[in-house]
Amino acid sequence: MKGLKTMNSDINNESGLYFFCGQVSTHNWKEIMPGLAVKSLVVDEEKHSVEFIMKVNKSWEPGWHRHLCETSLLVIEGSIFNRGTKNIYSPDDFFYQEYSNTHVEEMGDNGLMAYVSMRGKSDTLVEFFGKNREIRGTMGVSHFS
Repeated sequence: MKGLKTMNSDINNESGLYFFCGQVSTHNWKEIMPGLAVKSLVVDEEKHSVEFIMKVNKSWEPGWHRHLCETSLLVIEGSIFNRGTKNIYSPDDFFYQEYSNTHVEEMGDNGLMAYVSMRGKSDTLVEFFGKNREIRGTMGVSHFS
Protein backbone atom coordinates (compact mmCIF):
# COMPACT_ATOMS: atom_id res chain seq x y z
CA MET A 1 0.00 0.00 0.00
CA LYS A 2 1.69 3.12 -1.20
CA GLY A 3 2.03 5.95 1.33
CA LEU A 4 1.35 3.85 4.43
CA LYS A 5 3.67 2.86 7.27
CA THR A 6 3.14 -0.39 9.10
CA MET A 7 4.28 -0.40 12.71
CA ASN A 8 5.73 -3.88 12.32
CA SER A 9 7.92 -3.32 9.27
CA ASP A 10 10.79 -1.18 8.03
CA ILE A 11 8.72 0.81 5.54
CA ASN A 12 9.75 4.45 5.91
CA ASN A 13 8.00 7.35 4.22
CA GLU A 14 6.45 10.64 5.26
CA SER A 15 2.71 9.96 4.93
CA GLY A 16 1.94 10.30 8.67
CA LEU A 17 -0.26 7.20 8.62
CA TYR A 18 0.92 4.20 10.64
CA PHE A 19 -0.93 0.95 11.18
CA PHE A 20 -0.34 -2.41 12.81
CA CYS A 21 -1.18 -5.56 10.90
CA GLY A 22 -1.08 -8.99 12.44
CA GLN A 23 -1.63 -10.47 15.85
CA VAL A 24 -2.02 -7.70 18.41
CA SER A 25 -0.79 -10.16 21.05
CA THR A 26 2.70 -9.93 19.50
CA HIS A 27 2.79 -6.13 19.74
CA ASN A 28 4.56 -4.67 22.80
CA TRP A 29 2.79 -2.42 25.31
CA LYS A 30 4.05 1.18 25.35
CA GLU A 31 3.60 3.20 28.55
CA ILE A 32 2.58 6.70 27.46
CA MET A 33 2.08 7.96 31.02
CA PRO A 34 2.44 6.30 34.43
CA GLY A 35 -0.22 3.61 34.75
CA LEU A 36 -1.44 3.87 31.14
CA ALA A 37 -0.05 1.53 28.48
CA VAL A 38 -1.20 1.20 24.87
CA LYS A 39 -0.82 -0.92 21.79
CA SER A 40 -1.22 1.47 18.84
CA LEU A 41 -3.26 0.02 15.99
CA VAL A 42 -3.73 3.02 13.66
CA VAL A 43 -2.15 6.47 13.95
CA ASP A 44 -3.16 9.09 11.38
CA GLU A 45 -1.22 12.30 12.10
CA GLU A 46 -2.88 14.22 9.26
CA LYS A 47 -6.42 13.43 10.45
CA HIS A 48 -5.45 13.70 14.16
CA SER A 49 -6.84 10.28 14.94
CA VAL A 50 -5.66 7.16 16.75
CA GLU A 51 -7.00 3.67 17.41
CA PHE A 52 -5.42 1.65 20.18
CA ILE A 53 -5.81 -0.96 22.87
CA MET A 54 -5.49 0.65 26.30
CA LYS A 55 -4.50 -1.07 29.54
CA VAL A 56 -4.62 0.78 32.86
CA ASN A 57 -4.14 -0.52 36.38
CA LYS A 58 -6.79 -0.01 39.07
CA SER A 59 -4.82 2.77 40.75
CA TRP A 60 -4.61 4.96 37.62
CA GLU A 61 -6.59 8.12 38.27
CA PRO A 62 -6.77 10.49 35.31
CA GLY A 63 -8.64 13.05 37.43
CA TRP A 64 -10.67 15.75 35.72
CA HIS A 65 -9.88 15.72 32.03
CA ARG A 66 -11.34 17.05 28.79
CA HIS A 67 -11.44 15.19 25.49
CA LEU A 68 -10.52 17.51 22.60
CA CYS A 69 -11.71 14.77 20.27
CA GLU A 70 -14.56 12.38 19.73
CA THR A 71 -13.86 9.18 21.65
CA SER A 72 -15.32 5.71 21.29
CA LEU A 73 -14.43 3.03 23.83
CA LEU A 74 -15.24 -0.69 23.97
CA VAL A 75 -14.39 -2.44 27.23
CA ILE A 76 -12.51 -5.72 26.76
CA GLU A 77 -11.60 -6.56 30.39
CA GLY A 78 -12.18 -4.92 33.75
CA SER A 79 -14.44 -1.91 34.21
CA ILE A 80 -14.56 1.88 34.30
CA PHE A 81 -16.90 4.17 36.26
CA ASN A 82 -17.81 7.57 34.84
CA ARG A 83 -18.63 9.82 37.82
CA GLY A 84 -20.50 12.35 35.67
CA THR A 85 -22.98 9.90 34.14
CA LYS A 86 -22.77 7.51 37.14
CA ASN A 87 -22.44 4.62 34.68
CA ILE A 88 -20.20 1.59 35.14
CA TYR A 89 -18.94 0.07 31.89
CA SER A 90 -17.90 -3.61 31.92
CA PRO A 91 -16.72 -6.10 29.25
CA ASP A 92 -18.57 -5.71 25.93
CA ASP A 93 -19.97 -2.29 26.95
CA PHE A 94 -19.44 0.58 24.51
CA PHE A 95 -19.62 4.31 25.05
CA TYR A 96 -19.08 7.48 23.07
CA GLN A 97 -17.80 10.82 24.36
CA GLU A 98 -18.35 13.91 22.27
CA TYR A 99 -15.76 16.61 21.57
CA SER A 100 -15.02 18.77 24.65
CA ASN A 101 -16.53 16.27 27.11
CA THR A 102 -15.08 16.93 30.59
CA HIS A 103 -15.36 14.24 33.25
CA VAL A 104 -13.72 12.08 35.93
CA GLU A 105 -13.42 8.31 35.73
CA GLU A 106 -12.38 5.55 38.12
CA MET A 107 -10.97 2.18 37.14
CA GLY A 108 -12.52 -1.02 38.48
CA ASP A 109 -10.80 -3.35 40.95
CA ASN A 110 -9.08 -5.22 38.10
CA GLY A 111 -8.13 -2.15 36.08
CA LEU A 112 -9.26 -1.79 32.49
CA MET A 113 -8.40 -3.01 29.03
CA ALA A 114 -10.31 -1.38 26.18
CA TYR A 115 -10.30 -0.65 22.47
CA VAL A 116 -10.28 3.13 21.98
CA SER A 117 -10.75 5.32 18.91
CA MET A 118 -10.04 9.08 19.15
CA ARG A 119 -10.69 11.58 16.36
CA GLY A 120 -9.52 15.13 17.02
CA LYS A 121 -8.88 18.49 15.37
CA SER A 122 -5.24 18.88 16.43
CA ASP A 123 -2.43 16.80 17.93
CA THR A 124 -3.82 17.33 21.46
CA LEU A 125 -6.55 14.78 22.19
CA VAL A 126 -6.94 15.04 25.98
CA GLU A 127 -6.14 17.74 28.57
CA PHE A 128 -5.65 16.69 32.20
CA PHE A 129 -6.50 19.25 34.91
CA GLY A 130 -4.98 19.96 38.30
CA LYS A 131 -6.83 20.86 41.49
CA ASN A 132 -7.41 24.46 40.37
CA ARG A 133 -8.53 23.36 36.88
CA GLU A 134 -5.15 24.34 35.39
CA ILE A 135 -3.87 22.08 32.61
CA ARG A 136 -1.31 19.75 34.18
CA GLY A 137 -0.70 17.56 31.15
CA THR A 138 -1.90 16.48 27.74
CA MET A 139 -2.09 13.38 25.61
CA GLY A 140 -1.86 13.69 21.84
CA VAL A 141 -1.50 11.84 18.58
CA SER A 142 2.29 12.23 18.88
CA HIS A 143 2.26 10.00 21.99
CA PHE A 144 1.18 7.10 19.78
CA SER A 145 3.48 7.54 16.75
